[in-house]
Amino acid sequence: PANRSNLVVKAAELLAAEYGVVAGAEVAIRKSIPVTGGMAGGSADCAAALLALSVLWNLDITPAELTELGARLGADVPFALHGQTAFGTGRGDRLVPVLSRGTYHWVLALADFELSTPAVFARFDELNPDAPDDIGVPAGMLEALAAGDAAALGETLTNDLTEAALSLRPELARTM
Repeated sequence: PANRSNLVVKAAELLAAEYGVVAGAEVAIRKSIPVTGGMAGGSADCAAALLALSVLWNLDITPAELTELGARLGADVPFALHGQTAFGTGRGDRLVPVLSRGTYHWVLALADFELSTPAVFARFDELNPDAPDDIGVPAGMLEALAAGDAAALGETLTNDLTEAALSLRPELARTM
């Protein structure tokens, strides 16, 4: 969004408020992934803004402090700050690095409509009121990552949000 609801704007405002910054910055965002595609594009933009603005404004801020600020803005922001393969707990914002060998290539099939990530998570919560907070690592995933075995890794992958997404947009089944 081209307004104050954009995570980049929120990142700048939070960083300025926390560190007493009065300087401004001009930011341009060029998207090369679909908006509301569920690929953490907004979170990646937010992480980039936090890091870039902390350098631009010459702030004395640690990576841990940036991570904490990022977590306040979105669960995916800490991952975008740290990168690499990691296992997330909590809301996905507490990260543990995971050994991963090899290179993986993913094929994405995109629907021709948008689906709000917050709406999907809210629907998941409605459909699964007793879902555990910690689902654990799928069996075999860490071994497949460490071995660089793409086929074995693929067999461990699931999407717990599929039912919620389909209940909101049944036509997504055609894309799937």
